[in-house]
Amino acid sequence: MEFIPAIDLLDGKSVRLLRGDYAQVSYYEEPSLTLRAFAKAGVNWAHIVDLDAARGGVSNNRMLIERLLAETNMQIEVGGGVRSLADVAALANLGVRRVIVGTKAVSDLKLFGDMCAAYPGVMAAGIDYRRVKEARLCALNGWTDYSDVELMDAISKVIDAGTSAIVLTDISRDGTLEGPDLATLVEVGEITNRHGIDLISSGGVSSVDDLVTIGTSTSTVGSIFGCISGKAVHEGIIDLEEAVRSCRMFE
Repeated sequence: MEFIPAIDLLDGKSVRLLRGDYAQVSYYEEPSLTLRAFAKAGVNWAHIVDLDAARGGVSNNRMLIERLLAETNMQIEVGGGVRSLADVAALANLGVRRVIVGTKAVSDLKLFGDMCAAYPGVMAAGIDYRRVKEARLCALNGWTDYSDVELMDAISKVIDAGTSAIVLTDISRDGTLEGPDLATLVEVGEITNRHGIDLISSGGVSSVDDLVTIGTSTSTVGSIFGCISGKAVHEGIIDLEEAVRSCRMFE
């Protein structure tokens, strides 16, 4: 299992949102410095989100992402505002290893299938959900809108469309340090392992113990590819080197 620290970009700065709320922003150090710290700790993968693009605005982060890619040998996955084949091509041509599609993976399966066919092994579906009463409903447009698409239905459809990976985010836990939604991870893990698809967990990680719990819990259905953590890393709650070592116990 890979430990995948996150950098969320908003107006060229590294930030974290609380439960996806753009009005509740925490600012962190310059992205290049953060990426260097990741590399020094032995991180293999980093997760970058373009929040400006995610909510449909004009983004000034593409050039910054290009510079960050040039500064590291790490594998980089990027999401946020990927809504066309041209967006995928632009990121892939920069050297992005995995391109994450959120809104269009849920709302336009034909387009997402075309992306998967054009870039095999590169495309990931970013499935972001929040519990609404008894349902787990998928979010759209940088978490500013909600669909009536139920989580497990979305999982089934993106697999049929040809996704090579699923990044699963429980929005209600993102940025809260409340711990992961283990039951859902195990449920989805049973499906992704059966289909040979990488599953990446995101949201709620507050400690190395959470990482060990994720690894141990999901090992009952086959190990997941990785675990994303943002706030806990940026605020020094998780030690990067310890997190990397703990995750690799589950390889």
